[in-house]
Amino acid sequence: ISWLTTMNSYGQIFGGFVSGNTIPDGFWTPSSPNGSSGTLSVSASYDSITAANEYGQFLVSDSSLNAEGFKLFTPSSPNTDTGTLSYIKVVPPANTVFASSLNNRGAVALKVVPITYPVTGKYVQLAYIWKPDTNNGNTGRLTQIEVPEGFSNPGINRMNNTEDVAGSVQRGADTFAPFVVSKGHFFVPQ
Repeated sequence: ISWLTTMNSYGQIFGGFVSGNTIPDGFWTPSSPNGSSGTLSVSASYDSITAANEYGQFLVSDSSLNAEGFKLFTPSSPNTDTGTLSYIKVVPPANTVFASSLNNRGAVALKVVPITYPVTGKYVQLAYIWKPDTNNGNTGRLTQIEVPEGFSNPGINRMNNTEDVAGSVQRGADTFAPFVVSKGHFFVPQ
C-alpha cells in the first residue's frame, strides 16, 4: 500500500496501491474478518477514494466527473470485493463536487460549487446530503444544508449514522468557524 485513505472494522483497507509503475486507488478485502490474507482490487475507475463505510461501500471523487457527481461502489454483499460502481448525478448541476463523508447507511456528505461561480466571480460553496432510498442503495435524494443569515460557504467534513454533520462555515467576509447540524438544528460555537 502506498497510502491509506481509510479502513473499516471488517479489516478492509482503502487507498493507493503500487501496481507496476502506477499507483491506482483500490481496496483490499480480507478472506475473513480482520484476516491476514485476502483479495486486492485496483482500478483506474477507483481514482480518488475519499471515504468508506462498515458495509464496504466507498466513495470516488473523480476529477473528470466533477461536473455532475461522484461514484459510489456498493458491494454485492457486505464487505466483499465484487459489486457495482454507480455514478450518482448531483442535482442541481455543479462544476465541482467533492464527496467528503459516507455513513454506514450509505448517505453521502457533499461539498458543491455551483455552475454560477465562474459567471459571478464570487466563490460560493453549498453543502448537501445525498440519502439513499434504501440503506446502502444507489438511488436516492439530495437535501441542501441550509445556513442561517450571516453565514455562507458551508463545507461538510464528517457525517455520522444519523446524518448529523460537522464542518466549517464562513462568518462575514473572511472569518471561518466550525459548525454542527444535529437533528435539523444548525450550531456555530461562539
